[in-house]
Amino acid sequence: MPQSEHVGEVNLYHPPTHVARHIIQHAIRNIPNKQVLLEKLNPPKYNRLFGLKPHVYNSSGKLQFAFQN
Repeated sequence: MPQSEHVGEVNLYHPPTHVARHIIQHAIRNIPNKQVLLEKLNPPKYNRLFGLKPHVYNSSGKLQFAFQN
């Protein structure tokens, strides 16, 4: 039996990430120097490989290693 939800129980609702970000950006729109805060909330994307080439899988059927000499 599902639990009854009440309007006052806000901890039961977990919005999707893009909805939460939109709500946060709307809430801080009038704060002075909001760019610093927005940069901390939305850090720039970085490459996890840090310049390394990604491993390419083949269909040889043999055991494959990510780093070969």
